[in-house]
Amino acid sequence: MLKTNLAKKSLKKVIDLVLKGYKGIIPSKKGSYYGKKDIKKITTFKKIKKIKLIKKIIGIWGGIIYIKKNKKFYITKINNYGRICRINYYPVFIFNILNFQKFYRS
Repeated sequence: MLKTNLAKKSLKKVIDLVLKGYKGIIPSKKGSYYGKKDIKKITTFKKIKKIKLIKKIIGIWGGIIYIKKNKKFYITKINNYGRICRINYYPVFIFNILNFQKFYRS
């Protein structure tokens, strides 16, 4: 009942503003059709099988999240055979060197 009364009051304000020619407020950020949960579902993979789909998603979203042995990798490029070419925008061998140094330091 409370929500109905609030909606009734809000609707009256909206109608009054429209009749007065109010244009509204322009959004400050570019919106997305997808929410955060949707984007996470679309961009997260445990196996690289549908190569064309993954390449299309990388083209749209910039990369995918690949989960292997409970570790997350941000894959930004794969080849036509499904082989990973870039992780976090680095070639794979450079990524491995950087991670080896981090592991060795700690």
